Amino acid sequence: MEKAMQTAVSASTGLRAMPTATGHSVLLANDEFPLYHLHITRFMTDLRPEGQSETELVQRLADTEWRLNRLMRVEMGFYARGHVEFANLFAEQDPEIQSLLIEQQILCAYSRQLKDLALQESRLRRYATDDAARLACLQSARKEQEAQRVTPTLSVQLQSCSRPMDVTALPTSDTLLNGFDFSSDADCSFSTPLHSRPALAGHKSRRKGDRVV
Repeated sequence: MEKAMQTAVSASTGLRAMPTATGHSVLLANDEFPLYHLHITRFMTDLRPEGQSETELVQRLADTEWRLNRLMRVEMGFYARGHVEFANLFAEQDPEIQSLLIEQQILCAYSRQLKDLALQESRLRRYATDDAARLACLQSARKEQEAQRVTPTLSVQLQSCSRPMDVTALPTSDTLLNGFDFSSDADCSFSTPLHSRPALAGHKSRRKGDRVV
């Protein structure tokens, strides 16, 4: 019964609650819900927070920006309302002058509301500045710690690369190098490729046979 009433209230008001990274929920109109989701996603993608503290600060920055945009819409709403309300004033004046006079009339009629909006905007911008500074400090400290963890690993790798070569493991003149056999045979004063050794052996045998004949 209670759940059905909550659903009916939500349907009648057109509002939905969305949980945030700060542990609180925001109340949004149904048409604002996807826009708010995209707004938060953009902040998370651009600022790339890691850990709960960074994520909460990014969430607060996104919410502050959302509220600033809403204040701007509210201010524009006051001016739109004033133009409708005072549309018949100063009708004898030139249209451009009439528009300026209506703007002044709006400022006089809604001065208290517009002043409150300006104060809220100033307060929200201070919050955003403080949260951005805190986020920058957290991310800078995290990146410095990550760099310190990587540096010892690089030092070990560089030390292993700079170790002296074991010359005892190198091939000697009696071993094969690059596929060649460096022979000391007096009949062959040049380096003989391995694939030529059988043919050369046969050639020597024929020469010896020639000497016997």
